[in-house]
Order: sequence, then C-alpha cells, then structure tokens
Amino acid sequence: MSKTVKVIKRTATDQVVLCIKDDIESGKYQDGDLLPSVTDLAKQYGVGISTIREALRKLEAIDLINVIHGRGSLVQRKNIQWEAKFASFSEIVRKWGKVPGARLIESGTISADDRVAAQLNLPCGAPVHFLHRVRLVDNEPIAIEKSYLPAERFPNLLAEYQDPMSLYQLLENKYNTYMTSALQTLRAELLKDRDRDLLQADAGEPSLVLETIAYDFKSVPVEYGLSIFKADKYRYVVRLLR
Repeated sequence: MSKTVKVIKRTATDQVVLCIKDDIESGKYQDGDLLPSVTDLAKQYGVGISTIREALRKLEAIDLINVIHGRGSLVQRKNIQWEAKFASFSEIVRKWGKVPGARLIESGTISADDRVAAQLNLPCGAPVHFLHRVRLVDNEPIAIEKSYLPAERFPNLLAEYQDPMSLYQLLENKYNTYMTSALQTLRAELLKDRDRDLLQADAGEPSLVLETIAYDFKSVPVEYGLSIFKADKYRYVVRLLR
C-alpha cells in the first residue's frame, strides 16, 4: 500500500517569517536591534514590499518584534508571561526555558515603617530583614525586587542567603516555611533613575510594579515584596471564570 505524503506549500510571506525568525533565534539579531528597512528586506528576500509588511505583522503577532511607526521594526524576543497564580520568580523563568539569577544590591535588618509593619502584621518598628536584588533572566537584568521578612521568625536569614539562590527555596529548606497564597497588586509607573540604571533601561521607559504579600498555610504573612519589571519584557495574564 502506497503512503500518501501531504506536502505543505509555504507562501512567500511564511518563508520570510521563518527566515527572520531563524535569524532572531540564532542571535543574528539581538533584543533591541532594528531590523533592516522594509525596502532592504524586500531586496534581500526578492519579494515585494507588501509581502515584507505582512511578514512583519505576523512576527509582531508572535511577540518577536515590535513595529514602531517612524522608527522601524524592533527585535523583541517573546516576553515572559507572568500568570496570576502564586509562584516564585525562579519557577516562572524556568517554566519558560530560561535561566533565573539574582544580584544582591543591598541587605540588612531594619525597623519596619508603618507600611511594612501593616503588611506583615507586625508592630511598627519591629525588626525585619530587607533584601534588595536585581533579578536576571539568562544573565540579563529584568526586574528589581525588594523583600521584607520578619527577623524574629527567620534568624540569621541574611547570613544564610547567597546569590543567586531562590529566597523561597531557602525559606522552605532552612526554615520549613512554605508560602501557599499571596495578595498581589499591579500598577504602572515610570522607572526611577536608580532603577533605570540597574535595569539598563532608557529614560522614560515604563515599568510594571507588583506589590505582593505572601502567606503561609496558616494565612500568616511571611513576606512583603515590591517587584519592578521592565514593561517590555513581561506580560501579566489573568484568567477569569464565570
């Protein structure tokens, strides 16, 4: 019995999409690079300008480029998708096939101000451990995290923490503390000067600020955190059911 082979014919647009996609994924074009102009791409691939424009629209639809009017097509590898469910930064990054990392900027045991104390259900002035870190994805700075934890509950935490370990994994392994739920609030802000420098971002770039209160299985607050993400690297996805 003869076997029927289905031959898939690709259009000129699809062929251009595959070629540019391969160039991006191979590293020929890096994040932030501008692709050649529409005219130059048409000459390079021997197709019409309308074919190139359609290919660019398809590449933008799969989050590989960002077409900016008056500037061109900016390479933008697929964003990390942060779903509205409780997971650590490291878990989410690994899920997307990337390598998480961290760089400690500042740490110390400080007195909780009114806001931190209220979020952790502590008296104002109670000692809390503070960690200020830059979070990395494939060694690229993507986010800034500021974490506050009750010092009495986690003695010697700052001595135990070493970059680039996961803070949540340390809490589980060393202190037998598991976070099971969280309350998160998301807002948009322009990056402040110091944060912009840490994230190697341009002036005027937006950020997504995620405020988190993480709880253990007894609903006791364990961590109060502020995460500042480069807005062009993340998508925050919420699934709604009725």
